[in-house]
Amino acid sequence: MSNPGNSIQNNQFWQNHLSQWRQTSLSQTEYCRQHNIRADSFSYHKCKTLKKTSSTKPKGFIKVPLPPQKIVEKPLTLKFNNGSCLTGISESNLTLVKQLAVILA
Repeated sequence: MSNPGNSIQNNQFWQNHLSQWRQTSLSQTEYCRQHNIRADSFSYHKCKTLKKTSSTKPKGFIKVPLPPQKIVEKPLTLKFNNGSCLTGISESNLTLVKQLAVILA
């Protein structure tokens, strides 16, 4: 059975080296050579860290709030065969328009 303390120390060791390496302009190989670290182990822990950080990113779509759309209603005009017109028809006066249409038709 592995010692949990060793695992924590091991993770901290690699986190420290990965952080230090990112602050340099050295290649992974050169950094490993200068710090006597096996390059394959360094790459393994770098990939392991990348997988942890990439799995925490949300996947899929996000909801983007849009500003409310101002709806501009153009009033309708009803033209009858006898040449008369009924203008200013909107949703708020449909009952009245129906009554007038019956009379003017």
